[in-house]
Amino acid sequence: MKGKPLEELLNQSGDSGRGEALMAPLGDRWGEKPGRREMSPVRPVGTILSPVTANSFPVALNPDLQAAFLEGQPVYLEVAGGYFLGTLQDQRLSAPILEDNQVRDLLRVESQQGTSRILEYGTASVHGTANFAASAYYRKGSGEPGTPTTLPLPGSPVYLATPEFVRGFFNLPELGLHTGAEDHPVPVPVAARHFGPREKGGTGEGYTIAIFGPTGSGKTVLALKLALLYARNPEMGLLLLDPHEEMAENTVGEGTGYPLDLHRALVRVTGGRFSPKRDVFTLDDLALEGNHLFASLLALTGFYREIGVGANHRGEAIESLASALEDLRERQAGGQKWYTLGTKLAELKAAHPDLYEKAKEAILKGLADAYASRSRESRLEDFRNIWEGREEKLLGMWDRTAERFSPTRVSLRDLLDDILRRGRKVILSLGLGGEQEEVVRARSALLSYMLKVLEVLVRQHRLENNALFLVDEAPAFVPRKGGEEGAGETAERLVAMVRQFRKFRVGFVFVSQSTYAIHPAVLSEAAVRVYASGLSDERDLEALAAREGKAVRRLYETLPQPWSSSRRYYLGAGRIFPLTGGRAFAFTPHDVETLLERLEEASYPF
Repeated sequence: MKGKPLEELLNQSGDSGRGEALMAPLGDRWGEKPGRREMSPVRPVGTILSPVTANSFPVALNPDLQAAFLEGQPVYLEVAGGYFLGTLQDQRLSAPILEDNQVRDLLRVESQQGTSRILEYGTASVHGTANFAASAYYRKGSGEPGTPTTLPLPGSPVYLATPEFVRGFFNLPELGLHTGAEDHPVPVPVAARHFGPREKGGTGEGYTIAIFGPTGSGKTVLALKLALLYARNPEMGLLLLDPHEEMAENTVGEGTGYPLDLHRALVRVTGGRFSPKRDVFTLDDLALEGNHLFASLLALTGFYREIGVGANHRGEAIESLASALEDLRERQAGGQKWYTLGTKLAELKAAHPDLYEKAKEAILKGLADAYASRSRESRLEDFRNIWEGREEKLLGMWDRTAERFSPTRVSLRDLLDDILRRGRKVILSLGLGGEQEEVVRARSALLSYMLKVLEVLVRQHRLENNALFLVDEAPAFVPRKGGEEGAGETAERLVAMVRQFRKFRVGFVFVSQSTYAIHPAVLSEAAVRVYASGLSDERDLEALAAREGKAVRRLYETLPQPWSSSRRYYLGAGRIFPLTGGRAFAFTPHDVETLLERLEEASYPF
């Protein structure tokens, strides 16, 4: 139904003309929890009818507000043990007198005679109703969510959840989420608690957040705004994995009209604990490990192409070279350690020509093993000839890769340890140059290595962990089954970690352009989901409906497209939205400066 703007009707209520008849100023009725306050209601927007069910209460609307468009407006009511929060739904007007069959017959007669006595009487008895869809219940005193022990009685008053009420009740940062009528928006608080012990204000467990939206919908900026809420807690670690280098170079949102000065924002919310000079890393800053990772990164230099390995054999060549490097390492066991992955062959050739020849022969035999046995010897001879003719160029490619494995660089293991246990906030750029297929293989190998290190540390520290890992462009790391070559095994490992690490107080944020392209377990495991407007592929919409329900899909399809409005619109659901009890709702975000101001105002422990 349509109606007059809510703000106009609120302004007509009461003596002052500003809506004071509906809500009085903030009171101090919640003395048990300092900083938490509640609105003192004066006049309700309606009263409860019967019958009521566990989470659905019929409401008779205040006559003064029957003409208002209240559909979706946040409301609350008080019972003996606490407060129900929810939204008004299924708003309608009805006239009981018109339901009587005799009256209907008389109405038809009078209509034919041109009289309107029944119509006038019927209009006078019209009343508005709606349904209070309860989404959350909070106990009195503690303000903690709970299970209601009492349902509202008929006649119980229902009140609008005004912005003042919401801010006073929850005292949580808002992230700029607004729901309700456009002319009477209500902020939606975000309970972004850290994953540490409950007695320290944490959740006691990690969880997964998934954010979806097409290019230009603002999904990455929104994900980073959410990360800023968690970054505020000094005990919680944060790792932002940056596949396009825009976080590391601080160019997030440039050219979209919604830029985010991420470095400045992180410095501000962490009180200076984050430093761009100290906490922004690229792969060139880290000491990497692993034969397979070395062989995969070597491909990015063009080494395999230069030495004559065809594109259809490069995957096999990476595997066989990794195996050869492991054999080379094992042959040194107990003796002189003359070769490591960080060894530069040009320097080895100058200092120890005999050892250089051993290393070169092991490398070439490893490459030849990628081919069928009948052609292996001829391939080996070809590789020897090519190496001799292009030695300087090939050594340069090899040694550039070896630099990434130098033990003098920052240890990834130590960096992850700082994030997991010491609350360090880090941006790690995963920018890789090269042919697409080689980049996919290298990225998969890099992530596989990182996950192996991470898994060891997480299980070792167990309940000492407290960290959130954000993965942008997630389908590149956790594609749907049947995705790009080289990513399947790594994706399954990451999905398994998402499922298992929750109990070890580690969580993930996955950012994706599609609900369908990402591994389906990410969406099913996500305790929090956000969908930016603009998803139009039927497969994406079907995945949304399968996770949230058909009614939520219909709500999503009413959101304005990102290219048709200067504002961005989203649909959110999940455990960090206490106002809606985790149920789906539509919202639009603040600018970054307003967000930072809200963060500084909020006093709730994170």
